Amino acid sequence: GLTIEGNAQLRSIAALRNLGNFTRDMRIRIAGNYKLESLQGLEELPEAADLTIQKNGNLSTISALGKLTRVGTLRLEGLESLLSLDGLQSLQEAEQFHIVQNLRLNSVAALDHLRSVSNLQVRGNPSLQSLEGLHRLEHVRGSDPESPVGELDIGDNDAL
Repeated sequence: GLTIEGNAQLRSIAALRNLGNFTRDMRIRIAGNYKLESLQGLEELPEAADLTIQKNGNLSTISALGKLTRVGTLRLEGLESLLSLDGLQSLQEAEQFHIVQNLRLNSVAALDHLRSVSNLQVRGNPSLQSLEGLHRLEHVRGSDPESPVGELDIGDNDAL
């Protein structure tokens, strides 16, 4: 896995592009890097088992995730400066997808290719004005055959 966490002065992870190919079972956690401005360095990431982008207060764009098509768990949480999900236009499938407490997030329109999730949580995004972008979502189903029903949790988004 790859963890970049708690680096108070880190502004860039662009050097990661030299790591080579990411594998589909990769677990990536980028959290608590308040000055981080973008995810440049992850441009070649097509799939991941777990991608957590959390509490990076200065992160205003996730556009570097443009090649991400499939993810096990994607958590976008506490990203105070993030306005939109531009960069996730290629995402088609996610088992767990959490969009939580992103104060300035006003649009999820970039998710217009998302077709299937097991659990989608959109909660505590006070500036979110529309769910436009989720219109192509075809399946919300559990990943466990014993529990075939998935979960869609949308709440506490004050502008909706």
